[in-house]
Amino acid sequence: MKSNHVFAFILIVIGMIFLLDSLEIIAGISKMWPIFVFLLGLGFLMLFYPEKNKKRNALQLGIATGLILLSILFFYLNFTAWVKLAKLWPIFLIIVGLSIGICYFTLKRVIFLYTGLILIMLGIVFYLVFAISTRLWPVSLILVGLSFIFLEDVKK
Repeated sequence: MKSNHVFAFILIVIGMIFLLDSLEIIAGISKMWPIFVFLLGLGFLMLFYPEKNKKRNALQLGIATGLILLSILFFYLNFTAWVKLAKLWPIFLIIVGLSIGICYFTLKRVIFLYTGLILIMLGIVFYLVFAISTRLWPVSLILVGLSFIFLEDVKK
């Protein structure tokens, strides 16, 4: 069987499963769509590991990390409530920060570490502010400004 036939067969089977869910013959499959995002992330991860030159393909590791973490978030939202995203949106900053930060371990460039840490800290600050009270969001800007001043003093 040709590889494009295998791909076509997989699409047909997936389409049939979702059609059965839409017709309410089987239930709950529509909540499982994040598995495709997870599998895509695993695919990027598998592309990263066989490579001998891991530094060249650090982007694949970052994309894999982001997709896998996003799929976990989407699973959580599918089985709880998507309205929670109003308070959970800073997690996207944390996911991007982790995806960029993980590239540091293969490339050994400090810019990836700093960028990742800044995004993670920003996400945590925004999450804490929005979880406590939406009226306190300017506190996050004050804290970020103070962190920039602190980082500048540390460099000297």
